[in-house]
Amino acid sequence: MHIYHQETIKMEEQPIIESNQPPEIPLFMDLADHILGQLPRRLKETRELLGLSIQSVARVTHLDEEHIGSLENQASAPSLATLIPLLAFYGFSLTEFFNFSKALPSSQALKTKMMRFHEKYGTEAYKVVYNRPKLINFIESTLLETSLFDHWITDKEVYEYCKENYNYRFLRKSIPNTLDLAVEKGFLIRDPDASPKRYKKVK
Repeated sequence: MHIYHQETIKMEEQPIIESNQPPEIPLFMDLADHILGQLPRRLKETRELLGLSIQSVARVTHLDEEHIGSLENQASAPSLATLIPLLAFYGFSLTEFFNFSKALPSSQALKTKMMRFHEKYGTEAYKVVYNRPKLINFIESTLLETSLFDHWITDKEVYEYCKENYNYRFLRKSIPNTLDLAVEKGFLIRDPDASPKRYKKVK
């Protein structure tokens, strides 16, 4: 007790050094910038892997479409009131989602994870991902991850592949136009000399 008292006195006798330097906060600011920089991309990638439109997510989560789009494009600051419903819908805990060092699961694994999360809490909102998506979204979010477009392929083969592997039956006559749109967006290239038209992934 006596020693503790002496140490206390010695501490009190130390001169106080005043500094005009501001607190050292760059580290925290850099961390915040890193999180805010990674978050929009991860939100968008998650939604696209699930093959969902912003409209579909907004309808299920009851969030504003424009606000979801702004978050994905880093046009507005995120808030917990928005993030928690979004992450819960996607089937993530905060810890999982903000672990940016870990890549997102594949499309199918993400759907399975989402389903298990919702079943645990007794909701059926996850079923929206099993509705047939728009083909252009499905190409971008899922088909480009497969080997389907690694070689030249026709619209008929795209139809058959989606039917056999995902049980999606897209309207046959609209598939060529959608594939042409994918070319315009830079996802695919088209063989200019082939008839019927053939498409392949951009390397």
